[in-house]
Amino acid sequence: MMAVDAAHRLSRDQVIWAFGPDLEPVLEIDPGETVTFETNDCFTGQIRSEDDLITGIDMTRINSATGPVAVRGAEPGDSLVAEILDVRPVEWGVACLIPGFG
Repeated sequence: MMAVDAAHRLSRDQVIWAFGPDLEPVLEIDPGETVTFETNDCFTGQIRSEDDLITGIDMTRINSATGPVAVRGAEPGDSLVAEILDVRPVEWGVACLIPGFG
């Protein structure tokens, strides 16, 4: 894996639950700067062991995203290019299939 020397880091605690133009950025960067995003699993950490059941999670706390980040000089309608330099999964993960849900 390639080592990434990021000038900025966003914690997995800096979450949003929807996307939209009215969200306040948690970080503003210059074009070309590097950001490390810590992300959550789809359940936002609610399942931590085999004893945690899907029936016991808060469904309003699923599919969080880290951010948002603003790029100085970008205007509405501009196209931005983001390059993913590295992906590092944590030691464990969770997956499930829910009939009628996904």
